Amino acid sequence: MHKTRSSSSQLILRTLNRALLITLFFLISTTTATADTVALTCSAAHIDLPFFKKVATAGFFANYRNKPGSVSFESEQTFRRAELLASDLHIPASLTCPKDCKVRPIPYMLFRSLPQKYRSGYRDEQHCKLLEKVTAKKPLVYSNNKIKTVEDLISWIGELTQGKGKEGSDLYERCDKSCSPRYEYQITKVEERDETYAVTVSIVCGDARDKDDDMYNLDFFFRWVCEEG
Repeated sequence: MHKTRSSSSQLILRTLNRALLITLFFLISTTTATADTVALTCSAAHIDLPFFKKVATAGFFANYRNKPGSVSFESEQTFRRAELLASDLHIPASLTCPKDCKVRPIPYMLFRSLPQKYRSGYRDEQHCKLLEKVTAKKPLVYSNNKIKTVEDLISWIGELTQGKGKEGSDLYERCDKSCSPRYEYQITKVEERDETYAVTVSIVCGDARDKDDDMYNLDFFFRWVCEEG
């Protein structure tokens, strides 16, 4: 009789422990999901302010020598102007954040780099179009949050786009054959008074660019976003 009662007590205890673990897991999962949902809801509210548009060449020698009119030169000059202007910008009055969200005090610098012309009827076309569908839904993403200067930023972007370094090699493996990447960079200061920059680049890999044209459309924006309050 004593053994039966002891066994019953142990069974009840194990059942309660299991129920407690399940409850804790549910609470943690729900809390994490709720926090993620709030963050996504906040960041969905944003305003883009166009800053600069330019057509620039991706030609090797022009960029190697950083000549005016090259992607590297125009990007660097625009980043410098944007850096100076960002401190004088004011939060747009038209940006209204959802409940429990607030406006991020520092705007992001957004930079898009897209080929002006694309090829058609080339050997890898079907492969590139399939890759575009995949990466349009889930872009290739690379980040660096330890950039100290504009020169470092341009250097990091240059290595990435030329297939150098860890990120560049990975990009060229994933955006392979003759397919061409389309870049969107999101850049910000890590802290308002800090000189360290963080950059995240989202890449859609699609149709091969026309290298006979070799021109890129460069678009720069300031993006004001809401964040969790």
